[in-house]
Amino acid sequence: FDFLRIYSQYSNYDVIESNWYNVGEMLNDMTNSYSTNGQNFDLSKLKSQITEFLSSSMCDLLLSQANLASCLYELFTLVIVFHEYVMCLRKALLLMDENLLNIYKERLNLSMKYTVKQKEEKLQTLINFVDSYHLAFQKKLTELCEYLGYYGEIDSPKMLSLHSKLVSSFKI
Repeated sequence: FDFLRIYSQYSNYDVIESNWYNVGEMLNDMTNSYSTNGQNFDLSKLKSQITEFLSSSMCDLLLSQANLASCLYELFTLVIVFHEYVMCLRKALLLMDENLLNIYKERLNLSMKYTVKQKEEKLQTLINFVDSYHLAFQKKLTELCEYLGYYGEIDSPKMLSLHSKLVSSFKI
């Protein structure tokens, strides 16, 4: 969740809003100029500004370098896989906790019960999966941070800001 929150805030505020500012200013100037003077606006200048917006946004959103895009894709895939796994476990988790089982038994039409041994086995399987997910996520996040540091130095200071946010939040 923290990774998604950090990346979402970065993409919305640090990249899109800040890159759109120049385009928005140009559109406002053109609108004001046209309404007050009746002058036409410079379409080629607007095209150039939008092209710059798109180009810098693609770069800053980690989509212009194959290494960054691939790493980002793999991180999002891990998040989705984990989410789907946890959603599949809802019923099993309810059955493992006696209090939750009593609360939701009638509402969810739960009829089976786990033995203590089955609960322990299921819990160990869950712990093993969460540990393996955590290790895979940390490995990919570390890889992403390495790429962000490298490309941030040569390509985009905004990537360095994302790098520092991720490093401080995940203690990489």
